[in-house]
Amino acid sequence: MPSTIFDNIFVRTGELAPESGYYIYKGNPKRGVLPCIPTRGEKVITLERGEAVPPVRSCCNHAAVYRLTISTE
Repeated sequence: MPSTIFDNIFVRTGELAPESGYYIYKGNPKRGVLPCIPTRGEKVITLERGEAVPPVRSCCNHAAVYRLTISTE
């Protein structure tokens, strides 16, 4: 299965993944919130196309921004 590397596709908690692939945690979308250190399993997540982006459970379920790193489509 071919894979493609991306630099400009970002998704936030609650949004639907535009492509299947690996997404890397980029931070909390709200400024002024205390920093969060997600678990290893939350730093890089795998999402299928149309799957909702989850909150970061280890940080009291705060919202997160993820960047599509590698598409698996």
